[in-house]
Order: sequence, then C-alpha cells, then structure tokens
Amino acid sequence: MFVALGGDAREVLEIVAFFPQGADEGKLEWVSPTVASIQYIIDTFCILSLTHRTGSFVTMFAPLRDHFLPNDPLSAPLLLTTKSQHFARLVLITTTYMDGDLEFPDSQFVLSEDSNIERLLDVFMSSEEVLRLASRPILQFIRLRHSFTTLRVGVRALPDSHPWKAFCESSLRQLLREMEDEFA
Repeated sequence: MFVALGGDAREVLEIVAFFPQGADEGKLEWVSPTVASIQYIIDTFCILSLTHRTGSFVTMFAPLRDHFLPNDPLSAPLLLTTKSQHFARLVLITTTYMDGDLEFPDSQFVLSEDSNIERLLDVFMSSEEVLRLASRPILQFIRLRHSFTTLRVGVRALPDSHPWKAFCESSLRQLLREMEDEFA
C-alpha cells in the first residue's frame, strides 16, 4: 500500500517528522504545493498508524519520527519547498508589519507555526538565503509577535467594566510602538 502512494509519500513523512509540532493539516497543500494528493497520503498514513492527528496537526510518535527524519534536510526537495513557502510568508508578514499594518492579519500563522518556523531557521541557518531572510530581526519579530498576541487576547477577554482594562490596552499600545521603533 505504501508503494501505491507514489514517490512523494516518503517525502511527506519526512515533512511530518521534521517539524516538532508535526504538519498543520490545514496548510498541507499550501506548504507542499508539488504533491497533488497530499491529503490522501496523510489519510492513508493515519490508517496505517504511521501518523496520527493531534488537534489540527498531523504528527508521529518518536520512534517513527527518528526513522523518517531526513538524513540531509538541505537536499530534501519537498522540505526545501516547504521551507521556501514558510520563509516567503514570514517575509510578507514582516514587511506588512514594518509598513505599519497594526492588525497583524497573519498572526495566527506565526502563533500556530512558531516552533516549526524556528526549526526551519535552525536547520537552514547556514544558507545565504536564510541569512538574508531570517535575520535576527525576523526571529525577534516572531518572539515579540507571539508575546504581543498572547497579551492582546488576554486583555481583550477582560470585560469592559474591568478597572485595569484601559490601563492594559494603553500598555499594549506602548509595547506596539516600541516594537515598531525596533523594526523601523
């Protein structure tokens, strides 16, 4: 049955194994645009108990993960495509942020993929492209963005009558201004 899934099957397993969180099932087609039947492949892997679903992520248990990790991530074609997709989106998010868009339309992407993005940055940091795209400001942006979003969600959840809500919102606006100054 594994052979019937085609040549991309092993590479899809490498993607799932590579990421600490596993692969976000809602983004599988986006991060692996060259694999036409990726959803079918993942469904089959779940049936075969090679992968399992944890929330919106497709993951593997540790022994399988160790076996399917790519030996040389720098030469794994599907992983390189996935890396390019993630980095292109990060550059877009960072550029949008630096241009003054205060709503952070892709904040959920950064939040849901933060440890996966950091894994990509760790593995591919030696290439010239990554040094250019994933410079320290982008790493810092991801960390600050994660903290800011977490705080903002908590403050927005407070009832309007809460005595500290206005103060907290003011503090968050100040933090946002400091983040803008840092990345300007």
